[in-house]
Amino acid sequence: KIQGVKFNQSEGAYISGMFSNNTPEHIAVQQELAVAKSGMDAKKDIRHKYQSIARPDWYDFNVEYMLFCVWTKCKANKKFRELLLSVPREAIIVEDTSFQPRKKNDTSAFWGCRNADIKTFNDLVEDYVNLTNKDKNKTEKARIIQEYRNNFCNYGVFRGTNAMGKILMLCKQCLHEGTEPDIDYELLKSKEIYLMGKRLDFDR
Repeated sequence: KIQGVKFNQSEGAYISGMFSNNTPEHIAVQQELAVAKSGMDAKKDIRHKYQSIARPDWYDFNVEYMLFCVWTKCKANKKFRELLLSVPREAIIVEDTSFQPRKKNDTSAFWGCRNADIKTFNDLVEDYVNLTNKDKNKTEKARIIQEYRNNFCNYGVFRGTNAMGKILMLCKQCLHEGTEPDIDYELLKSKEIYLMGKRLDFDR
């Protein structure tokens, strides 16, 4: 929930900021985002469908809004909070976008990182698993491939901004320390962000 507005998943909550003017059109988009079944539906279907009416200033505050959404989820969602705290404190969290297809206006190298070596390694693993496990079904092969991936997640070089990984690490650190991330609430307030017709106040 973000100030009383419930979303099925945090991707929809984040994308709602893209359509956060107090207009009937944006409220209608937010209503779709709130009940989207998955983050993929929110991102690939709803966001793409209404891209032409997005706020023109979205990229002036989208990173701070993402931090706000993730931190809100950390405080409200016990399962997510415990999962984040279970990650070793010295670990570096990386949003691995190596396997996402590159598209126009691609943001995968900003929110995450790409690793060409991992991609090449994965292609070799898939060939090997398919050749040596012809008696296994698709699901079993996928499980074996994932085990190989997990054992080689530090292989190669990750390149990208990794903004999502940094946000998760910051939130994890704050949870451990009992502090709050340094969210730029003044910026968010200045942008007059509305959810379902109600302006967000961003009071701590």
